[in-house]
Amino acid sequence: GTQKTLQTISFCAHLRHERRSTLPFLIVCPLSVLHIWGDEFRRFAPKVCFIISSNSFFVEFVLR
Repeated sequence: GTQKTLQTISFCAHLRHERRSTLPFLIVCPLSVLHIWGDEFRRFAPKVCFIISSNSFFVEFVLR
């Protein structure tokens, strides 16, 4: 509807490439739309590295 996913991805890409931010981003979403986030990142910000996980232990390990 309001392009929240695309706006968020665009903002992350802007911070990563224009501001040269190296800080990680954490996006929390329902499992039902998890695959959509991956598809949209690949489509609109292919240079931004991302990890998709539905395993809370794995996410905690990556963020440490």
